[in-house]
Amino acid sequence: MIDASPVLVIGTPLNDDLGAYFEVFQLRDIQSTLTTLQSVLVVAGIGTTLVGGTLGWFIAGRVLRPLREVTAVAQQIASGQLETRLDEGLDRDLLTLTSSFNSMADTLQKRIAREARFASDVAHELRTPVTTLVTSLSVLSGRRSELSPEGGEALDLLASDVRRLEHTVEDLIEMAKHDAGIITPDMELLPAASVLGGIMNRLRRQEIPIDIDEEATRSMIWIDQRRLERVLANLIDNADAYGMGVTRVSAEGGDGTMRIAVEDKGPGVPDGQRERIFERFARGNDSHRSGEYAGSGLGLSLAVEDVRVFGGRIWVEDGPAGGARFVVEVRVET
Repeated sequence: MIDASPVLVIGTPLNDDLGAYFEVFQLRDIQSTLTTLQSVLVVAGIGTTLVGGTLGWFIAGRVLRPLREVTAVAQQIASGQLETRLDEGLDRDLLTLTSSFNSMADTLQKRIAREARFASDVAHELRTPVTTLVTSLSVLSGRRSELSPEGGEALDLLASDVRRLEHTVEDLIEMAKHDAGIITPDMELLPAASVLGGIMNRLRRQEIPIDIDEEATRSMIWIDQRRLERVLANLIDNADAYGMGVTRVSAEGGDGTMRIAVEDKGPGVPDGQRERIFERFARGNDSHRSGEYAGSGLGLSLAVEDVRVFGGRIWVEDGPAGGARFVVEVRVET
């Protein structure tokens, strides 16, 4: 060490009488060069890693972008936007995939439209003979006194089945309109309390308790009043058929929405059936226990479609006192 700096000493022997030759080299410059080289290598390594990561992210994004587009379009089609298609100029390498996907979507849309038209045509074709049956049944009912006891019993059975057929046809026509996408909601901004009270009066169910909290009382809701009335009528009929009757109808406000609930005193709905009961032609296990007509099996599925039309949601949960609690959530004007 010379002046606390490392040195390199190199020596070589000379002739015996001359001794040895030594040369001293300072290592300060070499150490500085190695330190600089180390810094350069560290910075280059970090820079290379960042550039490589950025380039990899960019390339991966370019590669996965078409797949994300396909996923997004598929989700839109699944949600009911059947007219959505992939841009065939999205990626030339995926032209075969996008063309096949769009062809599949076209076929699916045409099939659904064909089935919707078929259901609508069938329902409309049934409407005329059903109307004739209802009219004829009314005439027969007016002359019931002329019938024998057996004839009166047959008339009652006929009346029950005709009412069932009439109700089913009307539900099928309405469902066909939803499937065809020709429903236009009649949206209005109305006071929640007056809407709910008016609906219950028109349904002639004044015996059902109505609880409206303070926030819901002050709320103004965007609603198609006719469709909300049909939704609540379906929920009340469902409670009468499967839930041993309605215990109360409530309305609660909060978080920019209002939740209208129909509660019953039945056994409730098991978790595994809470989605299935909203499917078409789904009926509860006890629907025919009394031998009476329990509906077409389309009431809850129509309720889902009607609620979707005015931008709401519907679900079922456990009631606070047992039984089932069907909740309709609608948007509140803030």
